[in-house]
Formats: sequence, structure tokens, C-alpha cells
Amino acid sequence: MIEVRLFRFIQFLYRFFINGDRYLMKLVGVVTLYHPDDEVLGNIESYLSALEVLYVMDNTETPDSRWALWAEKQPHVKYVAFHDNKGISY
Repeated sequence: MIEVRLFRFIQFLYRFFINGDRYLMKLVGVVTLYHPDDEVLGNIESYLSALEVLYVMDNTETPDSRWALWAEKQPHVKYVAFHDNKGISY
């Protein structure tokens, strides 16, 4: 079974900037992958523009190299392949 676990944003707010009366927030996201299918990429791209940085943690034993290539082209994506199913608490 192909499983993709999207878990909490590790930091909802990692900086506060005060600009006059406005507070600007920057969001960071984390996605855990496990044998992701092509639909997952579309899901990620649907919210990627709302994030300052997205950490993509791949728990697939043999990660698909397309994910690393995709992440290299995204300036705000940090891709980490564990080459093992470490789980979301690792």
C-alpha cells in the first residue's frame, strides 16, 4: 500500500516581524513520504507557495530519484532521504 503521511507543520510561526501595525508570519512545513505516488507531488505543490521552507523527509527504502531532482529545482524545499522507514518521530 502506498502511504504518504503529512504531519504537522513543525513550526507554525518561526519568526515575528513587526512592520508598523502589521505582523508578518513565515510558515515552515514538513512532509513525510513513504512510497509516494505521482498524486503527492500535486498535493505538495498546492500549498508550497504558502511556505517559507518545506522539509521533505523520505522514509522510502529505495527513494525515487525524481523527488531529489524535483527538490533541487525548488528554492524553498529541503529534501532528506533516509533510505529506511524511520517513522515520523525519528
